[in-house]
Amino acid sequence: MSPQLTAATAIYALILAGLATLACVRPPKRRSHLRTGAVMLEALLICAAGLSVWTQLRGHQPAEPAVHLAYLACSVLLLPVLMARPGPVEQSRWDDAVLAAGAVAVAGRGRTRGGHLGGLTARSG
Repeated sequence: MSPQLTAATAIYALILAGLATLACVRPPKRRSHLRTGAVMLEALLICAAGLSVWTQLRGHQPAEPAVHLAYLACSVLLLPVLMARPGPVEQSRWDDAVLAAGAVAVAGRGRTRGGHLGGLTARSG
C-alpha cells in the first residue's frame, strides 16, 4: 500500500476523531457531518485495501501476509461494525464517542513494528 495514502488516511481519521471528540463535549446542532466524514473515511479505507490487493497481485508481497491481511480486513470492517445500530435509535453523544474511538483505531492500524506508516515491504528471499 502507498505510504502516502496510508498517511493521508491516518491523518484524516485523526481529524475525524478530533471532531467527534469535540461533538461529545459540545454537541453540534447538526451531526450529519460526522456521518459523512465516517463514510468518506470508509471510502478511503476501501481504496487503500483495493490498492493493497492490486500491489499484491502484481507480486509485491508483505513481510507477514497473514498479519497484513488481518489488518486490512479489520481496517475496512471496523467502522461499519461500530456505526451499525439496530432499529431506529436516537443519536446521542455516545455515538460520537464510538466514532472517535473507531477513527483512532483506524488511524493506528497503519503503524508497523518498524515504526513507520505503511505495511508492504519487499520480501528478501
